[in-house]
Amino acid sequence: MIGTQITQARYKFGDFDIRDEALDSEYFKEYEAAFQVDTGINFNVMESVLQFLASYGVVEELKNKQKLTVIGNVVEASLDELAMEFDLQTTFSAEDFYLNFQVKCNDDNEFLIVV
Repeated sequence: MIGTQITQARYKFGDFDIRDEALDSEYFKEYEAAFQVDTGINFNVMESVLQFLASYGVVEELKNKQKLTVIGNVVEASLDELAMEFDLQTTFSAEDFYLNFQVKCNDDNEFLIVV
């Protein structure tokens, strides 16, 4: 049913509808607040941490400075080095970076960092 309604709306209004920036902004603020309540993590910080960790440029820069190791598609780095670089490259602090991680111990007594 909803698929048919979406298809009809596309024919009537086109692929992109008119956006209400103020309303979208209010919904996004509500989403960010709910995310904070549910996870205890600031959404904007988490998004920045994930973008930072996914950045090829960051990996290459730290690799050239010999601050991390790349083996295949695995990047191994000190969490402290990453936090310092995050502090330098974003508007957030190293403390904000650390707040996005949980340290867990698996059955083999190995420490795992969970984002």
